[in-house]
Amino acid sequence: MKIEDLQQLESLFAAHAVSQLYIKKLAPKQDNEKNQIYLGKGLDGIGNLFPSEVIERSASESTGKRKSSPGKPKVEAKLDFFWLDDEGALHSAPHTKIIDYFQFPEIRLSGFLRDCDCAPDALRRDKQQKYGQRILALGVSGRRTIGMVITELDDPLAVDFPALPASEVCPILGVLIFRGSHLESERQREIRLQTNLDLKPKRKPRPKSAIKQQRALFDSDVSDGKAHGDSKRELTVATDLFDDFSYLSPKELLLQELGDIHRGGWHPSVRLKKGFTEPQPFKHPQGGGYTLEALLGIPPNADKAPDKYGYEIKSFTKSGKISLMTPTADSGYEGEHDFRGFMARYGLPGKAGDGRVVFSGVYRCNKPNKKTGYVLRVMGYDADKDEFSESTEKIKVVIQDDQKSELISSWSFKKLADNWNRKHASACYVQRERRKHAGETDHGNDYRYFDEVFICEGTDIWRLLRAISKGVVYYDPGHEIYAHGEVKQRPQWRISVTKKLDETLSHLYREINLTTVS
Repeated sequence: MKIEDLQQLESLFAAHAVSQLYIKKLAPKQDNEKNQIYLGKGLDGIGNLFPSEVIERSASESTGKRKSSPGKPKVEAKLDFFWLDDEGALHSAPHTKIIDYFQFPEIRLSGFLRDCDCAPDALRRDKQQKYGQRILALGVSGRRTIGMVITELDDPLAVDFPALPASEVCPILGVLIFRGSHLESERQREIRLQTNLDLKPKRKPRPKSAIKQQRALFDSDVSDGKAHGDSKRELTVATDLFDDFSYLSPKELLLQELGDIHRGGWHPSVRLKKGFTEPQPFKHPQGGGYTLEALLGIPPNADKAPDKYGYEIKSFTKSGKISLMTPTADSGYEGEHDFRGFMARYGLPGKAGDGRVVFSGVYRCNKPNKKTGYVLRVMGYDADKDEFSESTEKIKVVIQDDQKSELISSWSFKKLADNWNRKHASACYVQRERRKHAGETDHGNDYRYFDEVFICEGTDIWRLLRAISKGVVYYDPGHEIYAHGEVKQRPQWRISVTKKLDETLSHLYREINLTTVS
């Protein structure tokens, strides 16, 4: 079946719960199973966009082109990858992975044809020329990454593919949000009406200044990169796809919705529960975050996927704390025993004397906890030299009881990387304030969201580990077992909100922008 237009392409992916695509115009003499597909300079970009399992890579055999800074082990990201055919069927490509060639530096998609029963013929080096222009489309559905290649030979759409905004995280990729998916759903409209907010979505072309800015990004990538093979030429070719922006980018769509929320003023505390068509009143302390998610049409989630348009949404208060992620320990006593067993050994009586058992308090790197004396450390990292162990198996974050020589809790490199890389590709931090809700209701508080937000782009596991080592990111568990037996397991990794929040965030992200949504 020939792919005639975007609607047809969208419908094929939408049938597998994909709502947005990342698009690359493939290079004429590269981007094949032999040379692999060039995706950028590092895992802090593309590695965040697609669900993956970070694993250690075998040692590089290169001896003459080791140009990256020392002290970083070699890793790759394994994908749960499927090719989508023109009839809508999926075909597993079990060996697909993203390899970080840090010595160049660059990353490439690899292994995407091996052992696949219906892989794109246009990606074979000895056959690619006959297909003419090739376009790669990648989408995410849950933990799956789904790909499709359309070609000039087979698909009219490939000949005149529309211009798209570039990904903020990885500018070599264009972003296509499906037609209508950015418009207000019926459920979202109900939510906004209930909170005195009537959204009127707008669609407009990108301004010329944005086009020039994006072109500068491309030019910078080309001039700075000492690329492997023809990747420098590939970047130049890729810019042809994005000469004129006719679609709103994910960031623009998010800012548009946040602007409407800001202009809506005070919103009663609500929570959008799964299975409910409308938000429910909510009166507990987490209401500020839940209300913002409800206004954006996001039900509370504990998965690793970003919240909206590829962005993780974080709401915070002045002088408060921001929870970044909640991975459980996978080693040490906590990782090797069930939660009740861990609490029986290391839990302490709650201050209220109500029969609770708690494990709580702030753990900053190399500083004994005031309550327990236990110490958090980043193993496999020399902070003075800023060097990591060459083996990721030696890199971990631990809590130790030095007096008893006990390893209490431990998070492996893989555990932290898998949690951090996916969810925080891009992040938006929104300040809020609260007031007590008037009347006898279950809402508890009202919340108002500020018109300035922090848009953060580009992160990786190395930034996170360095931030933990510096004490910028700390462990603040809220583990509890109540007297009646109810369990709350909250392994919270946090940052503190200060007057210089941008400086704090700069430890975690490549780019920090304070943006006005109004």
